[in-house]
Amino acid sequence: RLLGLCSVQPRAHVGRPLADLRLHLRCTAMSSSSAPPKAVVDFVAAHSDAEVLDSGKVRCSTTGHECLPQLDVLRAHWEGKTYRKKAALVAYDFEQHAPHLVPHKQSKHLLYCTVTRQPVSRQPSAVEGHVNGKRFKRMLAEREAAQAKRSRAGAGGEEGGDEWDWEEGEEEGEEEGGEEEGEE
Repeated sequence: RLLGLCSVQPRAHVGRPLADLRLHLRCTAMSSSSAPPKAVVDFVAAHSDAEVLDSGKVRCSTTGHECLPQLDVLRAHWEGKTYRKKAALVAYDFEQHAPHLVPHKQSKHLLYCTVTRQPVSRQPSAVEGHVNGKRFKRMLAEREAAQAKRSRAGAGGEEGGDEWDWEEGEEEGEEEGGEEEGEE
């Protein structure tokens, strides 16, 4: 009978962890206040990737995570492992390895090495380890040597091809033959 008088469902929070229940209660309590505290406003102003949403929550544009407007919660996120890894991933310039490491065609989480023909994780530490590895360096040196050899052979072949055309004398012979016919 007492449950009929209460507006809360009797088993609404059964099975939910206590932390989720506390978070839910804090969210409902914070949504009633209109403006975030000054410390939170200063924190958001100090971080370029933080923005305040209409609901009062603070969103991290780097990770997409939405936090309650409480200073301890915000500091915990911005000092946490997830944020540091994502920020390092965003800040790393993969284009410096562009001719050799290109985006993978099937997975956005991987890069493809055109030298070793292997997929590489899109983590800065994995990319640096791959590029600084013995196998990559050896195969890159072999590739550059082969390209240099081909370019030397190709340059000599083009000049030799021009000389060959002139040595054949087909063009000159036709011109001379035409001139001889015209003179006769």
